[in-house]
Amino acid sequence: MQVFHYSCFAMGTRFNLVLETKTEASNEALSGEVAVMLKEEEARMSCYMEEAELSVINRKAAHSAVKVSDPLARVFDACDYFYQATDGAFDAGLLHLTRTLKSGDLSLEEAAVMGEVGWKQVDWNPKTREIKFKGPLAGIDLGGIGKGWAVEKVRDFLLEKGVEIAFISFGESTVATIGTHPLGDCWPLTIHHPVSQVSMLIELKDDALSVSGLKEKGDAQTKEGVPHIIRAANNTVVEEDQLIVVKAPSPLTAEVLSTAVMAANEHQRAVIFDNFPDVSIYECVTGEPVFNRLL
Repeated sequence: MQVFHYSCFAMGTRFNLVLETKTEASNEALSGEVAVMLKEEEARMSCYMEEAELSVINRKAAHSAVKVSDPLARVFDACDYFYQATDGAFDAGLLHLTRTLKSGDLSLEEAAVMGEVGWKQVDWNPKTREIKFKGPLAGIDLGGIGKGWAVEKVRDFLLEKGVEIAFISFGESTVATIGTHPLGDCWPLTIHHPVSQVSMLIELKDDALSVSGLKEKGDAQTKEGVPHIIRAANNTVVEEDQLIVVKAPSPLTAEVLSTAVMAANEHQRAVIFDNFPDVSIYECVTGEPVFNRLL
């Protein structure tokens, strides 16, 4: 059976969409609308594009309250919800620390003592749709939620258009499915730990999956994991070579929780497990022969 495949570069990574082939024209039209949608989301949520709405907020909100557009306000509502529901393990207010980590100019410990950071330094008013930072180092980075948000919007758009079979992948780390594989009763995915060489088969059908771990750097011979996820509880970086896999009804929830569980301490993990009973969470740590199911 033939399928339609669309691919583009968006939000700093590769986006892929697979649809059941109906007519070339209808699939081209759908993928065109999806491309526009992704560009609009990037223009709102990027903290790297100078004119993006979020970048403007990061420049101005330390000085005065900033009115937020309705689409970005819904993202901030989600950030606030997941911050509370994960007991702070998911924290979208770590822009200062993520930039420090990438630049290498200071250690996280040195950066952290320069001033308060984190979502607790963000004064978000969901009623007035205004945002104000409480300190000069406050700033928002949507890297742990942006792809999941975009994938969820694309999935919902395709469902509204009557699409019955689809596979959506963003960055090869967050995936959502509609229906089943055209030649089977699910969408089978193999998750592979690059160091432990351990694999796990996940079957998706009308649900989503997200994977978080150390970023891979180098070629096949020199490949190594690079830390990039910050533990907001103590402003340290996650250095353990672990892989967290979350299967959930929502791609947004899957992406947020895959990052949150990786960054969470023991208490925060317990809170997450209590608040999200409808998800499945797996963990593989270097040296372990299997993926262990945490929830």
